Amino acid sequence: MSDLGDARAALLAISRFAGWGEAPITRLGGLTNRVFKVEGAEIVCLRLPGARTEEYIDRSNEANAARRAAAAGVSPRVIYANPATGVLVTQFVAGAATMSPARFRSHPGGPARRSANCTSRVRSSASASNSSR
Repeated sequence: MSDLGDARAALLAISRFAGWGEAPITRLGGLTNRVFKVEGAEIVCLRLPGARTEEYIDRSNEANAARRAAAAGVSPRVIYANPATGVLVTQFVAGAATMSPARFRSHPGGPARRSANCTSRVRSSASASNSSR
């Protein structure tokens, strides 16, 4: 099944979204998971777990943390969470950027950028040190 097919099947398996068979679904990206925008009676964000993420992510803890973060006003409202399957549906946040490998590498302050900047500084420092000898 395709990403969009997987998303539609996961969405329709949730009773609240059973009537959303024709709702437009757009793939947004994701680093370890597959993230989708679904436009039905409301606009939601559907997250499907990535392959083997259950090996290092405790989805029960994740769902609890997501609900608490939403209650604190720092994360979108959790509409549905199934720790057994890893499927998560939240309120859609317009303008938010879903991380992708390319965005992760280019995002200011991201680990890849910091690493590249650090490497550049080390090289510059070594070069300056060698030229002063």
